Amino acid sequence: MKRILMILCLMVSVVYASAQRTAETRERWNREMRQYKHDYLSKALDLSGEQQTRFLALYDAMENERRAIFKEVRRQQADIEKRGNAVSDAEYEKAAENAFLVKQREGAVEMKYYKEFKTVLTKKQLFKLKGAEKDFYDNLRKHRHGKKSGKNKK
Repeated sequence: MKRILMILCLMVSVVYASAQRTAETRERWNREMRQYKHDYLSKALDLSGEQQTRFLALYDAMENERRAIFKEVRRQQADIEKRGNAVSDAEYEKAAENAFLVKQREGAVEMKYYKEFKTVLTKKQLFKLKGAEKDFYDNLRKHRHGKKSGKNKK
């Protein structure tokens, strides 16, 4: 019995350590990606030092709000899937409505920050922002696709 208990404790500690490493790896990856995106947008928009400091703080706040919206909807969907047949029609309807409202809510957050970006960026930089974001994600997809296929498309 002691031996089984020791093996069980060892297995739990290994699983816990692995989960902790995964969380640390994800957090490091998120920090690196945020820094890469900061660098990319700063260069694409040709930000001055002061603009960079002010804009990136606002941009990160906007990203955090957008991320919270998606996280809330994903959490709700996961909860419904987990509960299976124990979900009411009203709960299905509310979850569906929330999923359909994601873009509208995201747009409201972006417009809120657009007004703040106007105090930091020039008109030209404001115009270039959405294109720079699109280019960033396009480049990210190309890089990821190139990695998966074993090719380096630079």
